[in-house]
Amino acid sequence: MSSKLDKKYTKYNHNNWNHGKNEQVFTPDETDKKILNIVVKDARLSYREIARQSSLAVKTVIDRIRRLEAEGVIKSYSTNLDSEKLGYTITAVIEMIITRGLIRKKTFAELSKYPNVFIVYEITGVSDTVIVAKFKDTREMERFLRELQSKEFVQKTETKIVINSVKEDFRVEV
Repeated sequence: MSSKLDKKYTKYNHNNWNHGKNEQVFTPDETDKKILNIVVKDARLSYREIARQSSLAVKTVIDRIRRLEAEGVIKSYSTNLDSEKLGYTITAVIEMIITRGLIRKKTFAELSKYPNVFIVYEITGVSDTVIVAKFKDTREMERFLRELQSKEFVQKTETKIVINSVKEDFRVEV
């Protein structure tokens, strides 16, 4: 692609704070928004179907999706499974206070490796980390919590059990 085409497809807002990260913020144009709002609802659609629904040419859809992937706007394609139907009936929100310093990055990486941990957030407030994990039963959750609490980087945990999931959807509409 030429640089003129690059400028047409990609607009950056360099004034956004972006949580202190040195990343540029992608600002989608109306064509990008049309495509993204279709793909976020059903990533299995063909280029032809996306083109039909967005009233765009198939080539435009292909080029834009490839560009959105290259820019990291589209990170991956996945399936939204019903965890309860798969036996994961317990959702726990675990607030943690972890050791300060250089170990933090390693800690977040280690927490992220657990297959039943779905979210790891660094947060503000009394706790500095929140994880959301799913379990098949209380014994599984107890084993996980005991292992977590035995880690050198964990100073304190507080676990909350979700009694009703009202909304669990991470799709972003643009």
